[in-house]
Amino acid sequence: MFDIANRETMMLIAVIVSLTATYYLYTEMKKQKEDMLKVKTFVSHKMSQSPANDEKKQEQEQEEEEEEDQEEED
Repeated sequence: MFDIANRETMMLIAVIVSLTATYYLYTEMKKQKEDMLKVKTFVSHKMSQSPANDEKKQEQEQEEEEEEDQEEED
């Protein structure tokens, strides 16, 4: 079906295509990782600015003040 030269040529083409596909997938995975990091950073930034988070901070501050007051009384 194939003679020796054609078989070697086809094998070389297959290796080149495989390496190209591997490199493409590597770069796409790297981009996705960067995008996920950006999304995580954005979400954590927005969550820290939410009113619900402010209420939690105030509650924590009040609890800390109460603990300090109790320590001072002792």
